Amino acid sequence: MFVGLVLFATLGAIPLLRAGSAGGLVRRQCDQPVIGLSAGRTQPGHEASWQVAGPRDVMYVLTLDADRVTVSGSGGVAATPGRILAGPFDLPDCRSTQTLLAAPTEPGDHLVTLFRRTADGYQAVARTTLKVR
Repeated sequence: MFVGLVLFATLGAIPLLRAGSAGGLVRRQCDQPVIGLSAGRTQPGHEASWQVAGPRDVMYVLTLDADRVTVSGSGGVAATPGRILAGPFDLPDCRSTQTLLAAPTEPGDHLVTLFRRTADGYQAVARTTLKVR
């Protein structure tokens, strides 16, 4: 029984050690922008968590079903055609906090995109799919 308990504890801990995310959906990393979702699939209108990581000292916008992010003359941002989930925000510690998003009520594949501020506006730097079924 003891051997079984040790084996279970060891095998159960391996995924946690491999993830190395210290309690997050994504690892803290300052070189490559990434997006993590708590669920790749959810039901219409339900919630899922998201978290992003990437270089610090850059402004980001996270969107749902958007192809572009535009900046108005007053500095506000808009997503076309989708919606903005968060932003503009920066990543002073190379990782955001986990935040909830309400899944769309329309079933289908929905694109979650992270845009990074550049000299010319915002550029898509990471994408993932949220399947709503």
